[in-house]
Amino acid sequence: MLYRGNVHGFHFLSRALIIFVAICGFSYLSYVNNQAVSYLWEQAEAINTQCNKDKKCPVHPAGWSKHDFRYRYDYVYFSTKFYLFYSAEDDVFSIYINYGPDLSYKLVGGVNKVVSQ
Repeated sequence: MLYRGNVHGFHFLSRALIIFVAICGFSYLSYVNNQAVSYLWEQAEAINTQCNKDKKCPVHPAGWSKHDFRYRYDYVYFSTKFYLFYSAEDDVFSIYINYGPDLSYKLVGGVNKVVSQ
């Protein structure tokens, strides 16, 4: 009887530990994603400032590498890597980040425009 109680106690602790780890993991991912989105906003604001200064959006931002028809920047926060993508046409640009196959966060801006989602 005493042994059986210990087994139930072990199962309760293991479930509680799994739930705790899941909550910590979700919180960490949420925090890292928010940091990446903040960085995306910073980059968009800097590019938007350059668009307004030059009256034309840059085709190839400094430090970004060519990737298909757009440019990519690898942003690393802690050990998590995010890919930022940028494309521009004359006086408008778009910049976005992919979280996974179906999740992304996109911003647009340009000459005489405010950066927005």
